[in-house]
Amino acid sequence: MPNSSIPWIVEELFLFSIRELDTAQDGYRWTGPQRRRLPTWPSNWVVIAAIFGDPFIADVDEPAVPIYFARHGAGCWRADRVAPTAATFLKVLARFESVLLGAFDSDVWDEDGLLRPGFLRAVEDAVTELLPPADSASFMTALT
Repeated sequence: MPNSSIPWIVEELFLFSIRELDTAQDGYRWTGPQRRRLPTWPSNWVVIAAIFGDPFIADVDEPAVPIYFARHGAGCWRADRVAPTAATFLKVLARFESVLLGAFDSDVWDEDGLLRPGFLRAVEDAVTELLPPADSASFMTALT
């Protein structure tokens, strides 16, 4: 279990420290007790955070280190960019947390078990100031 996490809409988003990064790649880059390399995982991808096993990925071959999000269990890895740089990703997480914990006090679900439209609008407004439109849309998809 990672040492660092932040509240997310359902459970915690686990952020991996430098010491945890190697182990955090298990199940993505590595498989089994011998930690065999999975050929379907790009060598330039490093999992830096995860929610429900869905990874946030740093592309370490790119100078700006963009951050991507992928869903596990889809049969193949398809990652969508959620931030143009790692620094921007951290700013987006801070904005998200200010909406989740500040404006909504974690009360983001309606009586039907759906995310409140007002919450989604507030998050979108907050992250749109920091992200290009396509990245903002991908970040919002990562929430649902």
